[in-house]
Amino acid sequence: MRNATWLGILSSIAISACGAASGGCASRGTAAPELGASLEGLDWLVGDWRSESAGGPVYERWSRSGPERLENETYRLCSGTRIVDERSAITLAGGAARLVSGALSWSLVESDGRRCVFAADAHRERIELGHTELGHIELGHTELGHTELGGTELGHIELERTDASHLRVVLQFGDTRSEQSFVRLDPTTQRIEDLAPPPLGRFVGAVTCAGERLETSVWLREEEGHLVASTSTPSSLQWNVPCVEVCWDAPWLTLRVADGERVLSLPLRHDGSRLVGRVDEGELTLEIELALTTEVDTPASGVRIEPATVSRDGWRAAANVFTSVQPATARRAAVVLLPGTGQRRKEEHNGWALRLAERGVVVVAFDKRNVTEFPELELRERPTDIGRVDDLVADALAAIELLRARADVDPARVGVFGFSQGAVLAPLIAARDPRLAFVVAVSGNATTDAEFIVEQALGRLTRAGYDERVRQRARELWQRLFAFTDELTGADALQTDLDAAHAAGWGRIALPRYVPNADERRHSMTWNSWKLDPAAAWRASSCPALVVLGSRDERIPVARSVEILTPLFASSGGARTVRVFAEADHQLRVVPPGAAFRWPRFADGYVELVTDWIAAR
Repeated sequence: MRNATWLGILSSIAISACGAASGGCASRGTAAPELGASLEGLDWLVGDWRSESAGGPVYERWSRSGPERLENETYRLCSGTRIVDERSAITLAGGAARLVSGALSWSLVESDGRRCVFAADAHRERIELGHTELGHIELGHTELGHTELGGTELGHIELERTDASHLRVVLQFGDTRSEQSFVRLDPTTQRIEDLAPPPLGRFVGAVTCAGERLETSVWLREEEGHLVASTSTPSSLQWNVPCVEVCWDAPWLTLRVADGERVLSLPLRHDGSRLVGRVDEGELTLEIELALTTEVDTPASGVRIEPATVSRDGWRAAANVFTSVQPATARRAAVVLLPGTGQRRKEEHNGWALRLAERGVVVVAFDKRNVTEFPELELRERPTDIGRVDDLVADALAAIELLRARADVDPARVGVFGFSQGAVLAPLIAARDPRLAFVVAVSGNATTDAEFIVEQALGRLTRAGYDERVRQRARELWQRLFAFTDELTGADALQTDLDAAHAAGWGRIALPRYVPNADERRHSMTWNSWKLDPAAAWRASSCPALVVLGSRDERIPVARSVEILTPLFASSGGARTVRVFAEADHQLRVVPPGAAFRWPRFADGYVELVTDWIAAR
């Protein structure tokens, strides 16, 4: 949920609607005399504004870009850098005032001199907006990449400017009412805040939810002039995993942390020697309290971590090799770690690497090449991954050769250990490399990618309460979308049907918003790898394999994957095994039974099974 971004949009509406401070807004889309033919009645907006809530500070920067246009940037201050999260503008054309943000547009529809409202009548989709006690905007729909705003009354927005430097914004949606204060920034104040030194060192404590503690720590440091952070959570096998983003805006430190395929934003307030924060996750509230310590967070005893590089055809990736410091009587088994979907750092599975290295296995982890956005490409929706399967397989093969070339590794005992997408790639690697010694595949589908994508979408519809008729309609549209990537015909009719599905509400849950264009078909793995068939790769390889799945995994078709793999593995004499852990999710975590909240934990026996199986190779 992009709270800060949407908070910025709604703040823009509130500030720019211009009721209280400049004499009122026009009614039904006509320009008020106070606004003037060039919106000069809004010139007092020009400059920077700051609002602070429990989620940290949010900024608005208004500037005039023409006689009939005021532009706004909603931004964050990130360690002295201004990062724009959203852009919007107020325009005046044909006597009609509008607020626009990207492809979204709101018309000025109502005002009474003290109150004015922008609405998006042209958009057919409906998003319900609400306000929490923290001052965050909550959206009824969370898949913003596939969603357009509109189709519902946005509520009432009142603005009171108490003096030249303070604003009081009141947002009211139905029975929910909240207030937010903005302060005008002067450049001197902003520069002083930018220069405040960030907290450095290791902070140790816990994230607490409903009285249950999850031990964790954060290590803050400067590297090459940049503030960086990493987190360690021992119970999740996480050690010094880099944060996706670190932002310092005194006294706020905001960390974006990867949790599986999600990214969580953790706003922390620096309070002397502590970092404290609070995050609302649905009905649950997370309380974070970490204290500065002089203790050093060291890796597992007896493990050496060596920097390395995986390279091929001009491509290079930073890597770490984990080895035991204990002397070996013979060359060791080795394994390449393969992460899941998205841009993944080599440190993501540090905990697994340390655990396996303690057991005498040489482990390599390397930075994945995949990223999720390219500014120069015309990508209208945020893709799951940009890249090609062949490149990912070739990258893994290069990492395998790195291990085989080591003097402490037995070249005949090198395997791969894949998670999620990495588990799908694992049999493809085995099919390409007949020398591969073993495969471990955790939470990877054995179906074609097309079936996986469709079943994932249908599962979302089922959980949202839609019937079989809608599910079948979604299945048909996906089949037509896949066929379009081959035939490139019927785009207009297909787009019309996608529009209708989104207008009906269920399209946003199960379907992309647009028929894929040339860049999307070429670069997005949704469209360039939908024919991928892991089962064919399993049939083409014969090395020992351990496939691990969770029965409550909602991201992949577990039952169907077991149905495919069982006969394929039947003749292996036990060398190829499928193990399904009851009640486990995509990360092989289970929620302990009972009415009270408990932190999810790994399924009993999962970590031991995988560790022992690899160590026995």
